[in-house]
Amino acid sequence: MNTANRTPRGRFAPGTSGNPKGRPTDDQRARLTVEQTLMNLGATADEIEMVKRAASNKLTAAAALAVMVAAVTLRREDGDAAA
Repeated sequence: MNTANRTPRGRFAPGTSGNPKGRPTDDQRARLTVEQTLMNLGATADEIEMVKRAASNKLTAAAALAVMVAAVTLRREDGDAAA
């Protein structure tokens, strides 16, 4: 256990955090939420990677995400119809 930022009683010293990387930014949370949603919908790892690469440009990211959701939705509907 790293004791550099701890008091002698083992508590965090004033002004230090138990989470040195800090709270995730809104962008990080949004990216993780989109990735988790796509995984839950059945997107492949390659499809999710494509959306992540496209995310450098907001317009491209929005278009890629819309296409991805449509493709995954169609794939799910086709799977439901086959059952």
